[in-house]
Amino acid sequence: HMRAIDESLSKDDSPWNSGELVPPQSSPSPDIETKNEQTLGDQALWLRTLIQLDAGQRSNRTQAVANQLLARWDAESRFPETIQSRETTSTLTQHYYLGQAALAMLEFHALASSNIALEAAEDVLDWLELKRPAAKRDTFHPTLAPWRAFAIARHYEQARSPKYLPQLFALSDQLLSLQTDKDFP
Repeated sequence: HMRAIDESLSKDDSPWNSGELVPPQSSPSPDIETKNEQTLGDQALWLRTLIQLDAGQRSNRTQAVANQLLARWDAESRFPETIQSRETTSTLTQHYYLGQAALAMLEFHALASSNIALEAAEDVLDWLELKRPAAKRDTFHPTLAPWRAFAIARHYEQARSPKYLPQLFALSDQLLSLQTDKDFP
């Protein structure tokens, strides 16, 4: 079935290649109220999926989804919580999705050598450190750590720059400290 879906999506006349459509009905967690809007996380994970399906060759649909994601980029507020709106109703949710977006942008950069995607990912990592310093216990949330850590690891893998490694170690230290916390077994 995946092959038939992939073939239908790769047809030149497919609306996926136009860049005007986003993935089918989003399926956010029932705990996250998005009013049936597609979240930043949905779009980022969809881009990551397409990159994997492309097997190292950038397709029109992958470029279109990356363009949609980058079009939502704002240097002031970064990526919004949902794709259809610039409003953010939950900064925690937005910060969660920012880690996913940074990772997707880094994976797209690896595929397409897109400096814009690399700059967006680096800006997200800088901004997250500014808003939620990894070493500060009062701004740390364990839910945010994995995607941010994956993005930092991917950045190091690509750029060989140690710039974000202190954040990675601080996130790891924070997660380790939770193991002795009775509220986070």
